[in-house]
Amino acid sequence: MSEAIDRRAFLGAFVIPLRSRESRAGTAIESSAPRIAAVDRSLCTAAAGSDCRVCLAACPEGDRALALDDGVPAVIPLGCTGCGVCVPACEAVAAPPALRLVPRVEVGA
Repeated sequence: MSEAIDRRAFLGAFVIPLRSRESRAGTAIESSAPRIAAVDRSLCTAAAGSDCRVCLAACPEGDRALALDDGVPAVIPLGCTGCGVCVPACEAVAAPPALRLVPRVEVGA
């Protein structure tokens, strides 16, 4: 018999604390985290027609960091804190995962 798993408690083990992160209740998040999530559409099960939204459900910033673009998750750079919670969530349903953390590049740099 399987036990129900508290998703937030499980995924909380993967959160990386960041100095520049504001709370979800804040009005604006302008993260200066060194990393940002990136979606590889060729690996995303949602891009292949699945109704997968596990990354959106796992993201502590919700629609401030991830949004759907034609049914496929898209990262919102100013909202993504680079915490990485979405990566193991994606990895749980897709191998290899469609999400990964990459270095944040300044616009115009």
